[in-house]
Amino acid sequence: MSQPPESSTPVSQPDPTGSRAPTAASVPADQTSILSRVLFYLQFFGAIAVTLGLLIFLLFWSPASDRDTEGRDVRATPPIALAIEALGDGLFRLDADSSLGRQLDTYVTKRQSVTTAALRVTGTVAASLRPVGPDQAIQWQFNDPDALAAYFEWRRAAIDRQFAERQVERMAELNEVRVTSHRTIVERLERLVAAGTDSKADLQLAQAELLEARIEGSREIHESESELSIAIQEKAVAERQLQLMGLDVEMLEQATSDIDIVVADVPEQYHATVRVGQSCEALFFGIPRQIFTGTVQRISPTLSIERRALRVLFFVDDPDDQLRPGMFADIGLGTDPREAILVPATGIIHVGRDSFVFVRVDGQSDVWKLTGIVAGDVRNAQVEVLEGLSPGDEIISQNAILLKPVAAASLRADAQRNP
Repeated sequence: MSQPPESSTPVSQPDPTGSRAPTAASVPADQTSILSRVLFYLQFFGAIAVTLGLLIFLLFWSPASDRDTEGRDVRATPPIALAIEALGDGLFRLDADSSLGRQLDTYVTKRQSVTTAALRVTGTVAASLRPVGPDQAIQWQFNDPDALAAYFEWRRAAIDRQFAERQVERMAELNEVRVTSHRTIVERLERLVAAGTDSKADLQLAQAELLEARIEGSREIHESESELSIAIQEKAVAERQLQLMGLDVEMLEQATSDIDIVVADVPEQYHATVRVGQSCEALFFGIPRQIFTGTVQRISPTLSIERRALRVLFFVDDPDDQLRPGMFADIGLGTDPREAILVPATGIIHVGRDSFVFVRVDGQSDVWKLTGIVAGDVRNAQVEVLEGLSPGDEIISQNAILLKPVAAASLRADAQRNP
């Protein structure tokens, strides 16, 4: 008899201790996944707790070297607060013998003769009178097609106005001749009627024709004057359109082919430094090695709401016809020789958009006043002060930036007291 085949399934041996040890095959897969996630989250949150504990320790723990003999934390009081005291209204008392005071130098202001530009702005060539076309006719070229259209509209309106003015003059002359002729006829008939050689009917007819001539003449003069008024209004609108584009019609009429019109926007705070007739110099980005000279011709009567700036128009000399409409330039305003106050640039503090210096109060060696100024451009580590200082004022000229925190805090406090 044949034997049955042996089974390949292993027979488990009984555990002598009576307990059965779990094996990897006996642990369910979902239980292993849960254990892994639990271990991961424990490690993650544990690392975060350790990091936060270390940060808290570094922030609030002070070593013994950072405390004085009385146990106070000397780091809580910055050294600058020990050397300077705010007195209110922009006044400060500064200890000149402190470590901060020894880092500061002073400078007494005085007037100096300068020829450098008082202010630098960016401008562009707005219009240029140059030869155009095969016949090389001199015509205006603009940096904006809309400006070209506005210019031709202004020229048309100017021609229409001239024509309307001539029409009014001619119509007045025609009416005068017509009325004079009819008046002469009436006067002659009046004499004939008085002499009895002509009838009153003829005189009345002539008087009616005189009145009709006057009425017709008045109507024609009124129509021609209305046309003139319309032409004047159209020209004014065209002029205003050119002004909004940064152009001035008087400059367009005065300019010659060797002069270009350049326009620039001067920030509101510097409006007092610009005047008509002021000299300027322009360095164009496309011609970097040549300086062009010019003069201020027009200053806009209104301030641009969007840019908070005044539009200024210049005549720039261009005898070799090198400039083209649309070219940008760095323009230096105020190159005429003048007396100015120059201070070291290191003595000026900038808080927001405003500039300040510390000026010594007369009769008090340790009291300084935070004074607002209008500063020009930096030249050779010096800045021209356009407004705010007088000759003889003593200012902090070196390392004034160290005082910026207390200056900013004082300005904020003043703003809160006087909203």
